[in-house]
Amino acid sequence: MGPPVAVTLLGDSPATLNGRIAEHTEREIRVVIERALPPGAAVKVEWEQVLLLAEVRACGRRGDEYLAVLEIAHALYDTKELARLALTLMYPGR
Repeated sequence: MGPPVAVTLLGDSPATLNGRIAEHTEREIRVVIERALPPGAAVKVEWEQVLLLAEVRACGRRGDEYLAVLEIAHALYDTKELARLALTLMYPGR
């Protein structure tokens, strides 16, 4: 099992679930989480310095947990460095 992640269901009532990466490719990530997510829902997945925006393609029971299959729409890597660069661009010479 991969690193721990925070999976946030986006929308009117955002909810964050703890999980772990089961596997991933360039376009898809599978995470084991504590409760089911509805297919078609938009989610944010965060770990270390990575932020993904994805759509739930499927989610099914796996023992006491659930396996969610997420299609990645957007990915940001090295988020601390991106934040530093953004501040440099917004406030030059600072």
